[in-house]
Amino acid sequence: MDNKKSFFDKVGGTLKLGGKSKHKHSAQYGSAKSLQSYEHGFNGSDPYSDSRGVSSMSSSEVKEMFERLLDDMNLTEEKKAPLRAKDTDFKRHMLTMQAKGLCKARGSELDSPDDFVHELMNADQKSHRRTQILEALKVSLTSKPVSWVMEFGDKGLNAILNSMASICNKNFYDPRAAYECVRCLKAFMNNTFGLKRILEHAEALSILSLALDHTDPPTMLEAVRCLAAICLVPPDGHDKVLGGITTAGDILHQDRFQPIIMGLKMRDNPAMQVACIQLVNVIVTTPDDLDFRLHLRNEFIRTGLDKVIESLSKFADEELNTQLHIFHEHRQHDSDEFMHRYDNVRLAFEDPYACFRLIMNTVRDTVAEPYFLSILQHLLYIRDDIFARPQYYKLIEECVTQIVLHRNGYDPDFRLTKRFPLEVEPLLSNLARCSKVEDTRAEKSIAEMTLKLEAALTAKQEAEAKAIGLEGKVQQYEMELLQLKEGKKQNIGDNISKALIRSPGNAASGASAQPPPAPPLPPLHAGLLPPPPPLPGMSPCVPAPPPLFAASPPTTQLPFGMAPKKKYSTNTQTKRLNWNKVNPKNLDKGSLWVNVREGEFESPEMFKKLEEMFSTKPPAKKELTEAIEKRPTKKSKELKVLDIKTGQNLSILLSSVKLSYEEIKQRILAVDEGNLTPGLLAQLIKCIPEPEVLKKLAALKDCYSDLAEPEQFAVVMSSIKRLVPRLSSILFKMRFPELVSDIKPDVVSATEALEEIKNSRRFAKLLELLLVMGNYLNAGSRNAQSVGFDVSFLSKLENTKSHDGNNTMLHFLAEILEKKYPDILGFLDETIHMDKAARISVESIQKNITSMGRQLKDLELDLRNLGKSADPNDKFGDVMKSFLKEAQSQHELLSAMYKKLENLYDNTAKYLAFDSKKYTMEEFFGDIKAFKNGLERALRDNAKVREFQEKNRRALEAREKSDKERREKKLCQAAILDMTTDETQEGVMDSLFEILKTGSAFTVTREKRDGRRRTPRAAGAERRAQLTRNLSKQNFENSALKEIKFEDSYNVSSNVIQENVIRENVKNKAHRRPSRDEESEAEKLLKRLKAL
Repeated sequence: MDNKKSFFDKVGGTLKLGGKSKHKHSAQYGSAKSLQSYEHGFNGSDPYSDSRGVSSMSSSEVKEMFERLLDDMNLTEEKKAPLRAKDTDFKRHMLTMQAKGLCKARGSELDSPDDFVHELMNADQKSHRRTQILEALKVSLTSKPVSWVMEFGDKGLNAILNSMASICNKNFYDPRAAYECVRCLKAFMNNTFGLKRILEHAEALSILSLALDHTDPPTMLEAVRCLAAICLVPPDGHDKVLGGITTAGDILHQDRFQPIIMGLKMRDNPAMQVACIQLVNVIVTTPDDLDFRLHLRNEFIRTGLDKVIESLSKFADEELNTQLHIFHEHRQHDSDEFMHRYDNVRLAFEDPYACFRLIMNTVRDTVAEPYFLSILQHLLYIRDDIFARPQYYKLIEECVTQIVLHRNGYDPDFRLTKRFPLEVEPLLSNLARCSKVEDTRAEKSIAEMTLKLEAALTAKQEAEAKAIGLEGKVQQYEMELLQLKEGKKQNIGDNISKALIRSPGNAASGASAQPPPAPPLPPLHAGLLPPPPPLPGMSPCVPAPPPLFAASPPTTQLPFGMAPKKKYSTNTQTKRLNWNKVNPKNLDKGSLWVNVREGEFESPEMFKKLEEMFSTKPPAKKELTEAIEKRPTKKSKELKVLDIKTGQNLSILLSSVKLSYEEIKQRILAVDEGNLTPGLLAQLIKCIPEPEVLKKLAALKDCYSDLAEPEQFAVVMSSIKRLVPRLSSILFKMRFPELVSDIKPDVVSATEALEEIKNSRRFAKLLELLLVMGNYLNAGSRNAQSVGFDVSFLSKLENTKSHDGNNTMLHFLAEILEKKYPDILGFLDETIHMDKAARISVESIQKNITSMGRQLKDLELDLRNLGKSADPNDKFGDVMKSFLKEAQSQHELLSAMYKKLENLYDNTAKYLAFDSKKYTMEEFFGDIKAFKNGLERALRDNAKVREFQEKNRRALEAREKSDKERREKKLCQAAILDMTTDETQEGVMDSLFEILKTGSAFTVTREKRDGRRRTPRAAGAERRAQLTRNLSKQNFENSALKEIKFEDSYNVSSNVIQENVIRENVKNKAHRRPSRDEESEAEKLLKRLKAL
């Protein structure tokens, strides 16, 4: 209530006319002049004031006065015609009745505008008296000429508003006075002068909006009609009305559209429902901005319009159906327009990049852009912590949700008069508990999937490596079997030969028995047969060699039936692609370059763009500076020991180990991996003295108590044979799983990456396309007509700049791939293991496998030389024998996998025609990865360029569309009402009421946005001529002033007025009281005209 009082106090302050002396002056005026006015009536002259003078007029005078009466009634020529056809007596009777009505009305009326102002500003005025003054004022505003209204002016408007504010502010609300106030405002606005004053007034529409009270239907009906009409007044009538309704809602502490919804719920008041739905339509459809229209319509729906609309559709009459049809039509049109706007990004709402671009394009070059930038800058301040960051974003997301999608459906209080309530306490209490669970679950799921994938790939390659090893063993066994068979046959032949030699009678047969040894010779001769044929071929003709030597110099002769490369010529000098040509002699039959069919990528359009983009220009020189990192050298510590430095090392070690010497010994003997750590074993290997020193210390066993702690420890350890090798073997066993887990994934990743490159047809097509582009640019240079190029050039594509320096060859390649060959871009997804493969070190893998094999041999030798230990706790032999068998199997598997990797790399080198010895695997993987990253970056850069160009295009189209809509808006607004002219127009509110009733106002609004005319319409000036009506009611409303009781006018909302007033009777549902006197035909006709 405080807000409401302060508002009315403010209104009262702004509407003061006489300062502190207002009440005194008003009281004097009310006691003197007002009584005089009520006694004597109006003093102004009027041609119809004397009814007795009418009877003495001549026929011509009656005709002239009757024409003036018709003009004042604001009748069209069509409606005037039947009245002109009446006889002179009928016309004289109408003039007499009009004069009598004026006389009756003047008995209680005031005269000048100042009279009304002072009476209304009298604070001591009683309610009944104030109502009478307002009734008289309404008649004067309607009947008097515009000059009288202009004289009434701002002072009179403030007096009416002050009266209405005081009426609404009182505890005892006076519905009759409020009703008359609204009618006075309506009459005051029925011309462009009064309408402008209402719109320019700071509080007028707010006070008028306070009359939207469903408990006072007649007053609310008039107020709703006035507000709906004012919404149509250009240029800011809509904004003024919306601001007034909003202010009234704040004062009454209710939803601003709640009174309108309550009016729609009045089923027993059809006129109220029609007026309210008209107001809804004009509020929603008037704005040009689609987002604002959707916002207003959604606010109405949130307030309860959707439920009311459903019930209205069931019981609607024709006029209400017209307004409902307008509502649904515009609602569907806006929905279609909204869906059309976002149709192209409907599927991209799940993509954060697409959402960011959409928001950025929305706020760019607007007042909201710096605030959006500030939001992003604040987001950058979020602490970089994997656990804290998600909590921040969840909290921010909850706050944004509550602000944008608030449960009451209101916009926030942008005036900052209220604090926006945010409920974040429940969220904060749940964030810490739920976030870690979600993050852990997600990380666990990803880790599990990654492990499954790596395990599957590892198992696959292990199986392949085992298969290769088994095939090798099978071949080895087959050769051994063949050798055994041949050796057995040889032994049998030798025995037979010896037996034959011993028997003298078989000398001849011995000679014939010699052929058996001969069979081994044919293989030797068979192996020598291929070389001899060339010799006979060369001997008859000496010139045979020259063709062999002559075949190498010509460049057109390519191996494996390859066709010569096409020779290109460019129209301008272009930049070269400085790749290394592939020597045709180094090609393998299965090489990629042998089967290249680059002709399918030739395109005149592509060649033209190459020339335009990569025309000759001196390349920009870049100075590269390399920072040499110097690693700090560790300073060796100066050690002090009892027996050289070994004692100090042992002292340091023993001080960190909280175990007894005997316990350490027993753990070593038992190979207790659960209690021995790799760190401890490594320190022991480093600190244990040489075997000779241990023997000397063992001899001092009897003096154990006299020895220092390091020496005592050495004495205990000296009882273990081959201590250092044993410790090294245990350490190797403990580190073996880690060593395997380090080697195997790297081998698997590298193998998969090579197979992906070798089996990717898309990658091969990409190289073919690059070959065409390079041969075209290199036309006329040493690299022209290349059969292929070194793949290391892929990482150098970014070095070839366009002539303007804004693009590179990589950007051009990305553009061509996107536009013409999008399928080739699939190779980016086919080579998923390239990133991991680029991080491996083949040299490190090879060293680890070699070191593993050497340590396994040392362990095997130790186990062979290991004698039977006297200590029953010595488990070294048993534990290491089982480990050795398993480790050898793993080593063989890793060796086979690495061998397969090397063979695969050699095959890839042949496939891509490069030297695998000069071009290492690390370099190959690094170049391919750099090319992939560069291509992806180029694709993003091209997308940004396209987005920027598209934004400029849309901005240009939007600017042109906005200019066109602005011009159409001015024309369409001028078609409704021209407020820019200095000429005062009358009957403007009547015109606005008429176009609201027929729905033509909404047609104009729709055509204004659509940019097209749906139905034929009159031009602006002609339409204004049709809609503008002269102020005409003064002569017939006054005559009925005392006949129309307040009860009748108060229930005017239940009257259904027909459009054709002259041809049909007005159907009054408020049960007007019938006149006691007999009404003549002229009186009935006059009443029908007054209803107009």
